[in-house]
Amino acid sequence: MKSKEVYEIPENGLSEKANSMAVEVYTLTVQFPKYEAHVMIPLLRKLALSVVSNISKALAVREGREFLFFMTYANASANGIIALGTMSRDIGYITNDQLDQLDQKCRGIARELERMISAVENAGDK
Repeated sequence: MKSKEVYEIPENGLSEKANSMAVEVYTLTVQFPKYEAHVMIPLLRKLALSVVSNISKALAVREGREFLFFMTYANASANGIIALGTMSRDIGYITNDQLDQLDQKCRGIARELERMISAVENAGDK
């Protein structure tokens, strides 16, 4: 039976960055119209929680397919926030400045996730 490879990848504050982004999503969605209470607000919040929880799970397991699975889902959720953030700005729920700040956080998280995913995939090629 082959043992699972455990990845020693520095986190570089990724959990804290994800948490900060999630708090920002919650803060921004408070100002959304009430009629978005069942659509845009919970979707953005679920995506933010998905980023935080999947990073946490990946860092807890730190091995094999599970690690890649959780990191990939966190990355997809960060990109979902970017898309819905842009839509929220276009609809007029948030300002350009608010979108820029959220976008920078999400893209920074996504870049770090992609770097970690690539490092694991490249380690598997060796």
